[in-house]
Amino acid sequence: MGYIVTAMTGNLCTLVVVLTIIFPSYKNNAVKIFCLIPLIIFTFTFKAQAQENGKQVDLVVKTEVFCDHCNYCESCKPKLETALFDTPGVKKAKLDIETQTIHVVFNPKKITSEQIKKVILSTGYAADGVQPNAEDYAKLDGCCKRK
Repeated sequence: MGYIVTAMTGNLCTLVVVLTIIFPSYKNNAVKIFCLIPLIIFTFTFKAQAQENGKQVDLVVKTEVFCDHCNYCESCKPKLETALFDTPGVKKAKLDIETQTIHVVFNPKKITSEQIKKVILSTGYAADGVQPNAEDYAKLDGCCKRK
């Protein structure tokens, strides 16, 4: 199994060694090449998908959380994280109460950091020192507002 995993990483020399181990009795290189072609195609396809998935950006946004039970209530933290998750291009979103930050992983081809901050502001939370408008702030539950 270790040979197959190594083969998938794109090391063609390893593929030849694997095929030599699997098919030691075959002296005909045409058989090895015939077996090698699908693996090469799979390897390049696999690598292309991994590189495309790797195009993401980490963003940390400073916010203000006034709720003392955000990790436990069903309105504060989930409301913000759900709004971000529902935004196209956002891969991950996590509100850290202790550091008063929101960690967002996103695809920069689909959304910008400024658009993410606008989503945060629309939920009633501050984003990097910018306060939400009064209408969005009013939507927050009482426990989430400044005391």
